[in-house]
Amino acid sequence: MATLKEFPAAIPIFPLPNVVFFPKTVLPLHIFEPRYKEMIGECLAHSSVFGIVHAKQDEMAEIGCSAKILDVSKRYEDGRLDILTQGIRRFEVMRHWYDVDKIGFETFVSPDGLHMNDWSYACMAKGLGSAIAEAARRPVLSATAHPVP
Repeated sequence: MATLKEFPAAIPIFPLPNVVFFPKTVLPLHIFEPRYKEMIGECLAHSSVFGIVHAKQDEMAEIGCSAKILDVSKRYEDGRLDILTQGIRRFEVMRHWYDVDKIGFETFVSPDGLHMNDWSYACMAKGLGSAIAEAARRPVLSATAHPVP
């Protein structure tokens, strides 16, 4: 099993309707959309993992499972692929940054037990610094304390 140090802080996401993927399970996939053909091509070129997340309409589940490609069963002339994948470990999708800053989900994928990766912490620190700087530019409202009789 991969240790936390071996697991990447961010992985590309492959949302799938009607699929809940678990560690150690095997799942055949037919890759046909251009963006996913590119994503899987990158994973094959770098022997890297990707995440599978249950998707329903415009929403994704908050927990997914990383997948490794076991085999390319078939390559089609138009670039489509049939691949065989295996689940590795569950992960948490970081939604806050997407909801607030419209940054893609795949940027904040975190392995089990971590809520943010290093880049997430850097963004939070930058956002906090900006909020403090903005507050410092606002006029100061003061009130005089009066003793209560």
